[in-house]
Amino acid sequence: RVLSGVVGEQNDRTVTLLTAQEPQVLDRNEIEELTPTGQSLMPDGQLQQMSPEQIRDLIKYLMSTEQVPLKQ
Repeated sequence: RVLSGVVGEQNDRTVTLLTAQEPQVLDRNEIEELTPTGQSLMPDGQLQQMSPEQIRDLIKYLMSTEQVPLKQ
């Protein structure tokens, strides 16, 4: 089977794959191949749907180390 997601924690015995549904903890002995895709998690064309201000705000958010407060 083929799984895709973001590699989270990993150690000598396991790799945690963060998928869209839930984290998958995989035994390294059961992994035949671990291949990075180099593909962004952002959907294709996402930036074309956004204004320059929205793109700037998104990049600012992604580069921030703090949680943005929720609007009340």
